[in-house]
Amino acid sequence: MLCRTIELKLTKLWHKAVETSLGKGNLARKNEFLHTLDTLFDILTCKCSIQLCSESNCSHSGKRENNSHIDCGCPREKKIPVLELEFIKAQRTKAEGQGSMQMGSIDYSETKKQIANAKKREQIREREQKKKMKSEEAIQREEELCQDEEEEEYGEEYEEEEELMQEDMVIEELVEMVMEEEKVMA
Repeated sequence: MLCRTIELKLTKLWHKAVETSLGKGNLARKNEFLHTLDTLFDILTCKCSIQLCSESNCSHSGKRENNSHIDCGCPREKKIPVLELEFIKAQRTKAEGQGSMQMGSIDYSETKKQIANAKKREQIREREQKKKMKSEEAIQREEELCQDEEEEEYGEEYEEEEELMQEDMVIEELVEMVMEEEKVMA
């Protein structure tokens, strides 16, 4: 769904570019298109308004890592990460190719935090998998024990039945032999 939306946005922008390059449309439309080239091609699904602390006279302006707020009701997977709010706000409002935030070097402290969090998530996932495997193994062992007990129980009963059937067959054969001898003597 998201890919289709992005594809439609790109197609629409491409058609505008082609029309502008061919000289179709009026001057205002051409200027509007040229202005959009300097703005962010926004593929985010969350279009909620972002406010900087300085714009909203916030009490913790400059006191925290993130100096922006968003009142967002979007589903979790569509929300903008809190660390990116200030950057997205700057990109959405930049003019003539210059925004208040520019690409810079790697934020080593944040990268370190994100790597540590990813490792923790991986360790938790591995622990959960091990627990799941142990519980599955325990269930399997329990089932095997039950099967073994049933086989032993049924095995003894089966052997007893088989012995009785063999005894019955021997008795039937003896009875038949005795009856044949009586016929022969008679």
